[in-house]
Amino acid sequence: MNAKRLRGADPMGAVYKDALRRLADASGDIDAFEATFAPELRRTTLVSAEIARRLLAAGRGEDALATLQAGAPGEARGRHPTSVEERAAWEEVMLEALEATGHHQEAQQRRWAEFERTLSIPLLRAYLKNLPDFDDVEAEDQAKAVARRFPRFDTALAFFVSWPDFPAASRLVLSRSGEINGADDILITEAARRLEGAYPLAATLLLRASIQHVLTYGVATRYADAARQLLEAESLAAMIADFGEYPDHASFAADLRATHARKQGFRAELEALGATI
Repeated sequence: MNAKRLRGADPMGAVYKDALRRLADASGDIDAFEATFAPELRRTTLVSAEIARRLLAAGRGEDALATLQAGAPGEARGRHPTSVEERAAWEEVMLEALEATGHHQEAQQRRWAEFERTLSIPLLRAYLKNLPDFDDVEAEDQAKAVARRFPRFDTALAFFVSWPDFPAASRLVLSRSGEINGADDILITEAARRLEGAYPLAATLLLRASIQHVLTYGVATRYADAARQLLEAESLAAMIADFGEYPDHASFAADLRATHARKQGFRAELEALGATI
């Protein structure tokens, strides 16, 4: 009976605590806002960032820094795992706290370390912006070197496409073509579109990876896209003087025909475009 009453009281207790939290937040009483969280929750990444953000707005930088350190992603002992989004939010507030408390160099070190971990373009831009004149050119070159050897090919490609540095993106594709993830249709479509004018071979390899993924795994919802990509690859072939170590378009198409000729849905999409496999 007592256990049932406790469980029944929990929802009302949560509502009451939420109301107190909102009142404290609206009145600007940060200490009261913080007190509405249990101690273990204050040490989680998300909650520590929320509390620290308010402390910073109130000019309490050192308190914000201490709160963030207690909830650091690698040290947090809360009940919930840290998501990518929560860590990013925590990092953003931590950088603000470091700058607010005069720890500029540490903030720069964190920006660089986090860039090396994620290839975050906003963090890199902030890092470069805070460097002395002329140091940013060398630092940008170092950042691109980090991106070239980044373990995740898709993250590296997205970085070079978005930075943008299309020559580097093309070199990445050619040097690590075996790592292209054909399942990532959004990235492949965008990267191929950006590269096709000046770097048709790189664009072709991206399109081929997408086509092969769709047909190998029978992703019927993407048959129409794959058909259009095959025709796009055919048009790009005329712009490629040397395929190097890769098969030319005729050989690639012949391999598709031999391996996937029975995929009627794909053939139908091609025929709708006036083509055949």
